[in-house]
Amino acid sequence: MKTPNVLKDNTERSFFGVPLALWILSLGMFFLNCSSVVVFTCLPFLSFKKSSIGRLEGIVEGLSLICRAAAGLLSDVIKRRKRFLLIGYGICAIARLLLAAASSFEWIIFSRVVEKIGNGVQASPREALIADIAPAKSLGKFYGLNKALGMTGSTLGSGLLIFYFSFTVTRLLFSKFFCMRGSWLV
Repeated sequence: MKTPNVLKDNTERSFFGVPLALWILSLGMFFLNCSSVVVFTCLPFLSFKKSSIGRLEGIVEGLSLICRAAAGLLSDVIKRRKRFLLIGYGICAIARLLLAAASSFEWIIFSRVVEKIGNGVQASPREALIADIAPAKSLGKFYGLNKALGMTGSTLGSGLLIFYFSFTVTRLLFSKFFCMRGSWLV
């Protein structure tokens, strides 16, 4: 289904030839991916079985795809894509708060399910909104920008985790070394 182009004239504010709305959508995806990688990559370190995490991920990815299809269909019918985006990003933010308050594996499962529902609700309307906003001749460039910033957010999140864990391990090793050296002096 061909959606009408929202930018009929070139009066919209843009940076580097990209409309401001597309920068906001892409930066939202950047931060969402960065936080998802940081938060949910740490689950195996919380002493959960890898098989239970694998089952959890399979179930929530399936649920996310179902929500994505439903939200895409509804946003095409209703034509209110921004509302779907705000609801989806809000659900993801609530999921982060639920995870911070989690005290058991069930709460972690619940927060992961809520996060994937939010991700599913915002994904298809976001891509449809990009198609609505982008000029037809630059559609591929704007999709590419969105995906590139999303992947950069995932990479940055992974890099932050590597930095944090390497710093923590180094600190632990040095503290054990100096504690051992101090005990030799006594």
